[in-house]
Amino acid sequence: MSSSFIIFVLRSHNAFNKMPKRKIKQLFCMLIVIYCK
Repeated sequence: MSSSFIIFVLRSHNAFNKMPKRKIKQLFCMLIVIYCK
């Protein structure tokens, strides 16, 4: 993982807290898929 990805996650942490857990999991799966390509 690059530092920019970690910074993005930290910046989005407040948004994640307001989202349903299922939505968070979907988002992380998408990010991981995009990141691995």
